[in-house]
Amino acid sequence: MHLDIEDVRETVQKIIDLFNQKGSAEYVGEDVSVYEHMVICAHLALSKGYNNEIVISALLHDIGHLLESEEQMNGFGNVNHELLGAQFLKAHGFSKLVIDAVSYHVAAKRYLCAIDKYYYELLSNASKETLKMQGGKMNLIETQFFENLPNYKEILLVRKMDDLAKEAEMEFYPIEFYSTMLEEHLFNKLR
Repeated sequence: MHLDIEDVRETVQKIIDLFNQKGSAEYVGEDVSVYEHMVICAHLALSKGYNNEIVISALLHDIGHLLESEEQMNGFGNVNHELLGAQFLKAHGFSKLVIDAVSYHVAAKRYLCAIDKYYYELLSNASKETLKMQGGKMNLIETQFFENLPNYKEILLVRKMDDLAKEAEMEFYPIEFYSTMLEEHLFNKLR
């Protein structure tokens, strides 16, 4: 895939437009919209001092909910939204870490439920409900596979911020705040 500077700017604008046009949808079962959830997640990553790839991963982890899909999870968003999002990001030139964090953030929830008996209790009711639809907690073979993913620790960081970013009164920057960071991330892939 060959990207040029104009492609990068178009990609970033497409993402901003997706957030602004489709992000106002209710993040079902939570006190925030899909837009608010994702920008709060990015703000948490930024405030913790994580690198830009983690911040971008946090920002875009649920972008699959903003994409068109015919398969729905009983009112809880797109089935396989993580895979839809990862495919979109791969097609637009994002790094492997960002793609992996988006692709595996649902698996990370299943993993954490399998290895930490207290983690499940920390999940929101909506996350508990979607966990059932997403395969429940992982079995031993699945946990071993997950632990061998090259970016597994970073994926877990994004997942933990995902779990925290569900309260309406949390601070956040608008999606436009991240446009330069997104452009720089994609420009670096051009080199």
